[in-house]
Amino acid sequence: MLVRTPLARAHACISKTRAVREKLRARGSSHIGGLHNVGVHGGLVGARFVPPSATTSSTASATTATSAGDSDANAQQPAKQTMTRTADAPAWPQRSLLCGLARPPSDEQTTAADVQVCGWVDRVRKFGGITFVDVRDGTGLLQVVAEEGETWHERLSTLGREWVVHVSGTLRARKDPNPALPSGYCELADVSSVTVLNLSKEKLPFPVTHSEKETEEPREELRLRHRPLDLRRPEMARNLRLRHDILRRLRGTLDTYHERDGCEAGVAPFVEVETPTLTRATPEGARDYLVPSRVSPGSWFALPQSPQLFKQMLMVGGMERYYQVARCYRDEDLRSDRQPEFTQLDVELSFATQDDVMDVGEALLCATFEAAGREAPLAPLLA
Repeated sequence: MLVRTPLARAHACISKTRAVREKLRARGSSHIGGLHNVGVHGGLVGARFVPPSATTSSTASATTATSAGDSDANAQQPAKQTMTRTADAPAWPQRSLLCGLARPPSDEQTTAADVQVCGWVDRVRKFGGITFVDVRDGTGLLQVVAEEGETWHERLSTLGREWVVHVSGTLRARKDPNPALPSGYCELADVSSVTVLNLSKEKLPFPVTHSEKETEEPREELRLRHRPLDLRRPEMARNLRLRHDILRRLRGTLDTYHERDGCEAGVAPFVEVETPTLTRATPEGARDYLVPSRVSPGSWFALPQSPQLFKQMLMVGGMERYYQVARCYRDEDLRSDRQPEFTQLDVELSFATQDDVMDVGEALLCATFEAAGREAPLAPLLA
């Protein structure tokens, strides 16, 4: 197995950082620059940064006079340059409120709240001289309303689905609230600015929100070809957030597990340890995925099927209780419940009995039920 020492990795990282710093100094720029070549589906996928046309001004500070006792080397030190951003440097629009967290102003507020939101245009509705635009972000929807004759009414009425926009206005209570949405009791009115950050195609390959009628589930090949759009679908976003909540609960359960009985009773705390991904081949239940080495022709790494050897080394090394959200790779035939790579919660205990292992597993299962919004069984699962 090829091993690169932490010191060698640190030196390589420092060298790359210095090279980038020298390039920026040669360009005379203290910031990255503007956005170019943005994707076409209303998102920022594949955005490329280039230096803006505006150059930064640099000022040189004069060296101070040295006393008679100072050496000539100190007296001839180069002037220190300081970089400052120009006034016309590009600035990214900021938001002051998440759409799904918007709530109507309270009775104690004497003035209306001026807010700024960013997101995707979920739907545009026109009723007579009034235009309603639903702006969506990762937390939910917020209705933006503009009446005919207002400054930004025409601009809002021309927005398309899945356009990325930045809208500023006043948050107020809705006359006809929508109880189905947490933010359905307020709306954004008296619009003061509308900025289109990115456009989208007129017709998307498949619907991405519930506001569009979906006759059937889009084919998996089509979803994978347009993966960023697929991730906007409520089902996919819900799955990713559910996975995050489950992992957060599992980590919290293991991190605080020793506090249940107390370390005085012989329960050591769990420690999360990340084990290597590039390793050597080991005899396990499936074939290994191999990664050839560029610096050592004829040699290769193997992706781990499980961190079995590493966690045993940790136990022998005195870690006692370890866990890891481990990524595993197995080259085997695909089935409905198998895929080339997967994630598993790996746990190992030293000086433990059978009941100790079952208690830990029971606590993890209960945490998983709770994260999924299900009621955890009150009786012991493995009684």
